[in-house]
Amino acid sequence: MNLMAGLFESTLLGLVGLALVTAILLRRSGRYFRRTKNRPALVQSDRPTPEKPQGHHLDAPDAMRRWEVEMHEMMRDHSARLDNKIRILQYLLGEAEQAAARLEAVLQQIQSGQSDSVVPDETSHQAEIHAMAKEGLQLAEIIRRSGLSAEEVERILGPRPAD
Repeated sequence: MNLMAGLFESTLLGLVGLALVTAILLRRSGRYFRRTKNRPALVQSDRPTPEKPQGHHLDAPDAMRRWEVEMHEMMRDHSARLDNKIRILQYLLGEAEQAAARLEAVLQQIQSGQSDSVVPDETSHQAEIHAMAKEGLQLAEIIRRSGLSAEEVERILGPRPAD
């Protein structure tokens, strides 16, 4: 009961402080805007404002245009590489999370004394996939029959020579 009263008092004190800070800031900003509204601009510039660059440098020398094109191509290549690395990292993180979940399940079974129970056996799953590949089934058919993702099937089968 005493804890709830202390919690209520601290919350109330925090809200009062927040309201006080808000009121002070609103009052100061109101004074500032009233003063600046009536004040003329301090500096009048006689210089014309510079024009903003318009797109590409079409009137630039050929060397500069080639350099600009090379920079755009290099930027696209690096962007594609980064996107590819991000996708690979996301896939690997997903696999790591799955492996961690499997390990936690096995650890929980061991701790509960069920160490003789069924532990996920990937070797039989891998053997099935290798058997389908030896039968000459296409990758798409192996994926369909096994229910695994293309990446998992390719990881199990390893690198395959191009046909």
